[in-house]
Amino acid sequence: MNLLFLAMLLLIGADWFLLSAGLRRAVTVKFPKESTKGIGFYAVRRTMQMRRWRLPKPMVKRGEKPS
Repeated sequence: MNLLFLAMLLLIGADWFLLSAGLRRAVTVKFPKESTKGIGFYAVRRTMQMRRWRLPKPMVKRGEKPS
């Protein structure tokens, strides 16, 4: 059970890293002159919240892609 918990923690950490890196890369492409400081932490923190409790409210409906 301990190994399973450790593996789960490692997978969560890897997912957070990939999410942050991918978002930072996408934001840099779309907004080249803007700073990406803190955007990875914000994205990880926002994905941990249940959708209906997020503030500010999501502007994109489920299944849609943001512009």
